[in-house]
Amino acid sequence: MLHRMSDSRSQTIGNVLRTSGVVLFLFMVASWLATFTGHYHTLQREAGITVGNLDAWLEIAWICIAGMFAITHWRSASGFFRVVFILNSGIVAMLLFELFSAAF
Repeated sequence: MLHRMSDSRSQTIGNVLRTSGVVLFLFMVASWLATFTGHYHTLQREAGITVGNLDAWLEIAWICIAGMFAITHWRSASGFFRVVFILNSGIVAMLLFELFSAAF
């Protein structure tokens, strides 16, 4: 009985992480599109930049939490969670590359 509760709890956590990962991924893509398609010094462009900056920190926090879950439950995680995790890992890798390339 205890094993079933643990599986149910890990499945619920996986679903929550998957849903939040999809939302963060879509926010990042939408902010990039708003930034690149907006005219210079318009509210659309400024809002896209602001959402992109905020979403970058949320992506890094999400990848830390989801990474801990992925390490402990990789075999029991759904394939969709794995895809979302890999896509968001790519975004975080690009963010970190941008951060360290701007520093030098």
